[in-house]
Amino acid sequence: MKPTPIKIALLIAAALLGVSWWMGKIPSPLSFNANLLTQVVPDLFAALFVMAAVSERATAVINDIWFGEERMKRQEAVRAKGKEYSTAVLHGKIALDAHAKIAVESVRAGAISGLDDITQMASVKLPNAGVEAIAADLKKENDELASLDGQAARTRLRLSFVTGLLFSFFGVRVLGTLLAGPHSGFFQLVDIVLTAGVLAGGTTAINAISDLIGGYVHASRKRALEAG
Repeated sequence: MKPTPIKIALLIAAALLGVSWWMGKIPSPLSFNANLLTQVVPDLFAALFVMAAVSERATAVINDIWFGEERMKRQEAVRAKGKEYSTAVLHGKIALDAHAKIAVESVRAGAISGLDDITQMASVKLPNAGVEAIAADLKKENDELASLDGQAARTRLRLSFVTGLLFSFFGVRVLGTLLAGPHSGFFQLVDIVLTAGVLAGGTTAINAISDLIGGYVHASRKRALEAG
């Protein structure tokens, strides 16, 4: 079975840890900065939120420039084919109703005397038998629009990650802000990639992390008050 990128990354990480342990190069634990929950974290996430908002808006504009025209064409094709399908269904229903009325009147008038005659009349091909073909075309247009939307979403995520890499490369760091002390080059590399991932998640992801930390702080304060 072909290894996936995630499995390859996990194997590389495990190999690096194993080599570091074997060479006795495991770094000592770092300490957190003072006033972490009262000042550092709120300031950090406020800055990350603003940067993520700027990144989202910028990548959305780039994405619209890149895919906007093609998406509008696909949407128009879906709308046109949808109208064609609705019209075909309506005409088919009218023809089917008329066909049924003719069959009923023929039975009443005695023009159709047996079950075989009724079955033969019911099997007459209606004039709007192309509805299925139109439905297949409509499905194809919808599939192509969904594929384009998926491609645009993946491109937007890649752009957001690249933008996050630029932000973090020029000094915006999550781990470096939270942890005190000098940091190695490998630590900073990990910090850059991690920060880029957080920013690529957008304002929704940062809000979720902020709410989680806020809930923990609130619960901790409540427990401290109850204990006191």
